[in-house]
Amino acid sequence: MNETEIIQSSFVFDKVIQVEYRGNVNGIQLYSGYCDQEWRIRKVMHGGYLLSMILNAFTHHFRNVHPHPIQISAHFLNTSIVGPCEIEIQDIKAGKTQSVAYAILKQKNGNLMEESIEKIHATVIFGDLNKEKGISQPYYDVIPLPKKSDCELFELDPTLLFMHDHLKILLDTQNKNSNRAERKHWIKFNDERQLDIISLGAFCDFIFPATTNYLERSLGECWHPTLTLEIQFKNLPKGQWVAGSFRSRFLRNGRNEVDGELWDESGNLLCITRHMCLITPIKTNL
Repeated sequence: MNETEIIQSSFVFDKVIQVEYRGNVNGIQLYSGYCDQEWRIRKVMHGGYLLSMILNAFTHHFRNVHPHPIQISAHFLNTSIVGPCEIEIQDIKAGKTQSVAYAILKQKNGNLMEESIEKIHATVIFGDLNKEKGISQPYYDVIPLPKKSDCELFELDPTLLFMHDHLKILLDTQNKNSNRAERKHWIKFNDERQLDIISLGAFCDFIFPATTNYLERSLGECWHPTLTLEIQFKNLPKGQWVAGSFRSRFLRNGRNEVDGELWDESGNLLCITRHMCLITPIKTNL
């Protein structure tokens, strides 16, 4: 692939997910990025933010072939920290309508002399959402989304979520006191950045965990690290606001699934997502 261009953008998110192409080594495309200190949960980088950075690298990689991710599946092997990172991309299968590639995000944990540690593995399918054809029909009733007027402004804890200055979040009040493990919300970038498909990686992981209502009454404050995350992209987003609906059904041995959907203001389904998360005491991320 050709060298990446440095993006001149006034929007914060574009700057913090920026990657640079470093060359081809034995068929592996090398990119570099920087994990910004304002996009973390306590000392650990936010997983969705990192996924958007990886999607940005994939988009550069495929830009002369396919414009859009169709699906991405990521495994979070080790926690990432503030500082430089490397993204290695290797093609798995090239196709006319869809292609598959694999990425590894690596970091050194402070010591520049040590070997890089593999932090995230991700497999992606790229294609063209504008050229997809076929039957479109939901199999089940869609869960109603809340009106913004039925939501309340959510104040992020600046000691927990360091990206608090960059997001505006409205939480649905309908299920505020429910014992069901579900959450719905509206969210946008504070600097009026428009949604795009790369930003959906981050928005899929802004889930304000669905289990929070159910657990915090008995366990207190918890941390919910993501082990795996899959996103299936359905439509290109429009506007600034994205609506999220997330729910969890089964918690066993400190591990649970979170299923969700993202929608834009026009009511278009943007993507569906599934997490596998751990639930641990907050002291494990101090």
